[in-house]
Amino acid sequence: MYESTENLADMIREVTESSRPRINEAEHVEHNTYNNYGQTGAVGPNASVSNNTFNQAWALRPQELDLGKLAVDLASLRAAMQTQAQTAEEMISAGDVARAEVEANQGDGQSTLTHLRSAGRWALEIASRIGTETAILAISHALAS
Repeated sequence: MYESTENLADMIREVTESSRPRINEAEHVEHNTYNNYGQTGAVGPNASVSNNTFNQAWALRPQELDLGKLAVDLASLRAAMQTQAQTAEEMISAGDVARAEVEANQGDGQSTLTHLRSAGRWALEIASRIGTETAILAISHALAS
């Protein structure tokens, strides 16, 4: 079929070369968009990272959790927890919810989640009982991270 193996090798080389992307080095345009909603160590071309310690980041986007609404829910949750707390641990949990409420009022989502994580499962149980939906979402997220 082919006259020689040399012609076959030339044909393979030609097909291989024509299928490779061509780079015009005189014109270099980057169209990179990076949308990161979580914790990231390095992003982009040739990015690298090493020897880092990552702490939990405020990962909920604003449209997922309204801190103003959360602060209102946390005030209701705090009041309910204070009336139901019977042990020292439950009182501490109510205090963590109070701290989270203060942070939410100040717009600090990361600190809010940190305190809600410390408040623990009892806070989630009470939030579920009283139906504070935004608090339930935030506490669930904090406990899962």
